[in-house]
Formats: sequence, structure tokens, C-alpha cells
Amino acid sequence: MSSSRHLTIPVIAIILLCIVTRLPVFLDPTLILDGDECVVALMSKHISQGKEFPLFFYGQQYGFTFIETSTITLFYFVFGISTFSVKAAMLFLWAIGVTFFYLTLAQLNTRNKWLPFLITAAFICAPAWFNWALKARGGYITASTCSFVILFLLFHKKLADNKIVYASIGILLSLTYQSHIIFILLPLSFIFYRYLDSKDIRRISYIVIPFVILNVLFYFYKKHLPDTYHMGINNPFKRLERSFSQLPSFTYRALHGNYEFDETGIPGFFQRLFSYEFIILICSLLGIGTYRFFSEKYYLLRFTKKHLLFCCGVLSVGLFLASTFFSFDIQPRYLLGIVGATLFTLFLFLDERLLKRVHYAALLLLIITGYLATLTFRQIDNMGSNVQSAKQVLNYLNQNDVHYVFTENDMLGWQLMFYSNEQTIARPPARPGRYAPYTKLVNEVYLSGKKTAAIGFLPTSAYYHSSLKRFKGPFVHILLPGEPIDKEFEF
Repeated sequence: MSSSRHLTIPVIAIILLCIVTRLPVFLDPTLILDGDECVVALMSKHISQGKEFPLFFYGQQYGFTFIETSTITLFYFVFGISTFSVKAAMLFLWAIGVTFFYLTLAQLNTRNKWLPFLITAAFICAPAWFNWALKARGGYITASTCSFVILFLLFHKKLADNKIVYASIGILLSLTYQSHIIFILLPLSFIFYRYLDSKDIRRISYIVIPFVILNVLFYFYKKHLPDTYHMGINNPFKRLERSFSQLPSFTYRALHGNYEFDETGIPGFFQRLFSYEFIILICSLLGIGTYRFFSEKYYLLRFTKKHLLFCCGVLSVGLFLASTFFSFDIQPRYLLGIVGATLFTLFLFLDERLLKRVHYAALLLLIITGYLATLTFRQIDNMGSNVQSAKQVLNYLNQNDVHYVFTENDMLGWQLMFYSNEQTIARPPARPGRYAPYTKLVNEVYLSGKKTAAIGFLPTSAYYHSSLKRFKGPFVHILLPGEPIDKEFEF
């Protein structure tokens, strides 16, 4: 049996597992895109209409989204513009990355037939990725998929010395960097391994040169983009004690996956259990890697390739944890990449030995815990945004013949625009917002004396009074011609 045929059945099983584990999301009648997903969904719509072809998330100079928006556009042509199309496109793109993750493990596997499949199944069932495998959030899935393709190319036995392959790695590394910088840590750790293993700087230059060239081109391209939202970089030494003290709870939240933006929900039993199991796994791998690095028995100059490979895996895990110290606004989603890095490193550790029943039992426990966590996953009704309230608001606006609104919350505004098929246009308080044409339209309608509306979640705002309409979550106030808008909205 050829190697390709030998891999066909597990690859099909992996794709099916990706779909089956996400069925609860697709079958949820309350499924709704969050505000950022609606941004990507509308970007994809504009591409499908030929209006424009944005490479980066609206209003930002980071978050390379073109791969995600192009994939969604293809699904729009097949299934129409809908929540399903957006989610299914993201699952498709994520499953491609997961497949390459498995194929990389299969390339490296030497002793245990089922190990690559079990490690991949653990990744698929991880609650940290339960929602994020479907989220069109501007670069996360692109970065994850690109990083796994890079690993596949780095360790492919027949392609390892090909110049074109190394140049392709450089291009993919640049796309990973532009999509989400933190995901670059996994492939970088193993590019470092390739250098330590071969000491061939010429081979590494085939990666570095296209990486630098493409990033320079991106730099000049992005200079003309609006920079409404940008990621701040923190000096880790100023708040080192605080960063260390927050790391355990931050890692715990990232692994149980029950969060949405700044809001963290109460995780279910199996989500909590998976987080504890995975934290123990991370600490164990870091401890073993540290011991090997400093132990005379495993001294660097006498490392075997397997030991060196394992230590580079441990390095990637440590770098993901350390990266959180550099973020002003620490978010659990920034640690999504640590799941793949940890499981890849676990594979490298287990592949050094012939596995016994206890090893398989531990892996199955992790997989089963993760799968049960997906079945009992508790979704967050973030900021009152849900299908019912969004439809109610849109119906109320249509009844009052209002199609241009000021939204106190930017996320709700993007939801209203997507779910109204852009029949309702919204703008946030800050000018120009993520997408200046929308803000300009709302301003023009308001200044022309036509009816508009103010929408928010806090009834204490100056423009809210007894005439406001209360829904589950947002408040709506119809602004009469000439009625002043709250001063927080910039013109």
C-alpha cells in the first residue's frame, strides 16, 4: 500500500471529526456572528460584488484577512450570503491547517502507528478552539493554518532541500506574521531547529529573503491604510510581577475557551477539567525540556536530533507564554497557538519511545475530556447581542423608516449592517470608524435633517430619555430631524 493511500483514511477521519465536533454550533438556533466577524463577512461581500479587495481587516494595519475573505467569498457563491457560509468557510480553512498538522506528525512518526492521529484528535477536541475554529476574526485561522503548512514543508523528507520550498516557507512565514504575529513563534522555533541541525545559513537565507521582501512590500502597502485600532506593545519589565501573577489564570481561561472579547463566562465541568489537564501537560513538558537542556547527560553539543527537536518544541511553548508579557490588553485568544505547540511537542516527546497502555490511556483521557467539553460548551451572550434582539432592533428601525444609526457599541453596529444586508448603516462614536464610507453616509443623512436613530446599551447616555425603546440588550431612540446627537459622536 502506498504512503498516500495509507494516509487517506486517517485524513478523512480527521476532516469528519472537525465537522462532527462543530455540529453543536451549526445546530444552535441562537447562532450569530459577533461584531468583528460581521466586519470580515461584509469585507467578503464587497469582494464578491467587485467593490474592493481589502487585504487587511477594516480600520487596521494588521490582521491579514484576504485568505479568509476569499474563502468566504467562494462559500457565498455556493450557499449565499449567510451566517452558515461564514462559519463553514472558516471551518474549511481551519480543517486544512489541521490536516497539515496531522501530515507533519505522520512524516515524523517512527514508532507508534496511532500517535499522529491521537495527537491531532486532541487538538481538534480542545475547547480552546471549539468556537475559534469557526470564527472569522481577521487572521487567527489564517495564521494557524499557515504555521501548520510551514511545519509540513520543513519536515517533508522529499522537499527538505528544495530552494523553492524554502522560499515558499518564507512567504508563508510573512503571511503568518501579517495575520497574527504571535502564531509565528511555532514555525520560528523549528526553523531555528533546522539551522542548528544543518548549520547551513544559505538554506535559511532562502527563507529570510522572501520573508523580508514581502514584509517590506506590506509595510508600504499599509502606510496608506487607516490605523483606527492597533495593538499596543507593553514593556514587560515594568509590570513583570503582575504579568507572572496573571499568567496562570490567563492560561486557564485561554484553554477552557469560554470567553468572548473581554468577557469570560463560567466554564462547564469538562472545560475546567481539560484546562487543568492541559496546564499540567504544559508544565511537565517545560520541566522536562529545561532538565534536558541543562543536564550534562543531554548537553547541547551531544544532543541527538530527536532531543534537539523536542527542546525546540519546548522553546515554542515557552515563547507563547512569554509573549503574553508584551501585550497591553491581555486577551485569552492570544494563547490559541499554544495548543498546537504543546501537542506537537508532546508528540515529539512520545515518539522517542514505544508507547504503553498508560500513554494511550492518558491521550484518550485528554481527547474524551475535550470532546465532552465541546458537547457541553457554554456559549456567552456577549454584551446582549443575540439573534432575537438584533432582529427586533432591525424590525423596529424598519417600522420607523430609519436606516442610518449612531451606535454606542461598534460591534452591534456591524451586526446590524450585516444582518440587514447593508439596508441599515451604522457608525460608532469615534471618527472615521473602521470603515469611513459608513460613517460619512450616516453623518450626511443626519446633517440633511432626515430621521436617524441612536442605539446603545447604557440608558444613562445624554441622548436617551423617556422616549427610548428598550430591547433585550440595546436601547433605541429615534432622533427627530434637527435633534442634537450626543457629543461623544465626532463629526
